[in-house]
Amino acid sequence: GSGQNSLGVAPGWSPLGAVVVSLLAGLLSSCLQLAFVLGGDIVDIAESLGVSALLSADVIWFIAFGLATSLNFVYAATVITINKEWSCLDMSHPGEIRRIFVSFFICGAVLFSGHIHLYGTATGALGKRLGPVVSWPLLMCSTLLFGQAWGFLLKEWIPGDRGLNLNMLSMVFLLVSIALTGAAGAV
Repeated sequence: GSGQNSLGVAPGWSPLGAVVVSLLAGLLSSCLQLAFVLGGDIVDIAESLGVSALLSADVIWFIAFGLATSLNFVYAATVITINKEWSCLDMSHPGEIRRIFVSFFICGAVLFSGHIHLYGTATGALGKRLGPVVSWPLLMCSTLLFGQAWGFLLKEWIPGDRGLNLNMLSMVFLLVSIALTGAAGAV
């Protein structure tokens, strides 16, 4: 973009700062798994109240997403206020643009929360011993794999670019390490 330097890093950011924020985002994303594993008692209570084992993890997601939604809303509102960009949410745009905007919003919300509910269902189907050990690494592997595939299909990478080659190599190592960790945990 026009405000980026030769490395493509946004103004006011160093490459190291951007990498640190990315690592922090990865650390925080793993907290969903912590909520699931540490929320075992909540799942047991839901099941004792008659919720099926396949759906009992949804109670954890209700709590976790409720808290995350609150934090995301505060963060987004703060950034939008600081940047004075509330007008970007103006719904007085022509009908077609408004329909597209709302459709993308709803689609993104359903797909994001839906994948977590599917993860919880799959984990319940695998049982208390294998579920958390197998489902989480599979979720992480598929998230990485499909995220990279979308990036490639949307041409975020330039063919023959050294960055693409390094990215693909690092993805192979990361996916293998996640699979090995998951397999080791199942033993």
